[in-house]
Amino acid sequence: MLSEGRLKPLAGEIHPYIDREYNRIKEREYQNWLLELGVCFNRKRVLDVGCGPASQWLISASKLGATLLVGSDIELNFLIFARELVKEFNISAGNWVQSRAEHLPFKSECFDIVICSGVLPFVADDRLVIKETIRVLKKGGIGLFNIGLINYFLKTFLASPFPKQLIRRSASILSTILYELTGKKFYLNTFQTFGWMRKKINRNGGKIIAERRQGSKIATILFVKL
Repeated sequence: MLSEGRLKPLAGEIHPYIDREYNRIKEREYQNWLLELGVCFNRKRVLDVGCGPASQWLISASKLGATLLVGSDIELNFLIFARELVKEFNISAGNWVQSRAEHLPFKSECFDIVICSGVLPFVADDRLVIKETIRVLKKGGIGLFNIGLINYFLKTFLASPFPKQLIRRSASILSTILYELTGKKFYLNTFQTFGWMRKKINRNGGKIIAERRQGSKIATILFVKL
């Protein structure tokens, strides 16, 4: 376990999450999942938007042959930890940039692959994140979003026995619906549908090439920039 080694003090309160992701990386779970999607990473320039402290996608992309790895995140502490974590996997090609997902500090069309996993619920404007993700992709480049499906939460939110959790989930569902109607978020933890994602991606010059559910809660959307 990672928390037993040199990075435990740096991980702090998030070390249970880091341990879980570290083990999943070691078991090649993310690497195998990317292989199943059929995306070629060999000699590609890869950006992970909202990479977080584990940088599991960049580590997996490196193992699959990517030559340039860039992780961006608003949290500086996450980037500092990610920089140290990749050394555990003998990766020295990582680059770390502190930035908001809504305003990526990169030139247009400079990455072959852009991954944005679990980020859209927690940004003020997911439409702008989608626009920026597509902007920095080269024409013919591949983008990947992992999203939370509102359908699951609509079906299950009344099943929670905990009042606080029920209130938070209700706020998330209401905020999601209002955001899609008004373009303004009143609560950051929002969800998506396949239909909404198709419209947002198509509107910005992308075309979805695969939609896959990961259980009933999470889904992956793979698209190409036209």
